[in-house]
Amino acid sequence: SQGNKVRFRHDGGICFGTDDATANALDDYEEGTFTPRFQTSNGNWSGNHSTQDGSYTKIGNIVHVRIVLHWSSVGGSGMFRITALPFTTANTGSNEGGGVTIGPRSGFNYEQITSFFRLNTQLLQFQYIASSAPYGSFDVSVGALATSGHAYVSGWYEVA
Repeated sequence: SQGNKVRFRHDGGICFGTDDATANALDDYEEGTFTPRFQTSNGNWSGNHSTQDGSYTKIGNIVHVRIVLHWSSVGGSGMFRITALPFTTANTGSNEGGGVTIGPRSGFNYEQITSFFRLNTQLLQFQYIASSAPYGSFDVSVGALATSGHAYVSGWYEVA
């Protein structure tokens, strides 16, 4: 049937179909870039970045990020992370905030790498999957990195 497909609210936002509730209006869209960087859980990363590229698209309360990081030296101690995400992740009460895909990568001393967005932070935590039962995942330490490497990562999370 012919009817309203899109409504523009007088107080801002876009509604679709017959729904014109303020709470359901799409009222936030943003694209941009940011400078991701490596960090350790101890805050003492002393390695060098050779590439630090990040871009994002935020629609409502969901942000999609794309990250390319290369390192040319490793230093510091603690668990290996990406920090300086463009928005703080929501504190959803679960163990992870969103979904992450790790694309091409090198320099990790583990075959199976995974990651997740830490709740209520601007951090992405790297983990490795243990081959022993029960196949749990554990944080990647800086000591388990090669002198140089890279990570291409994309993912989404709910913003605080």
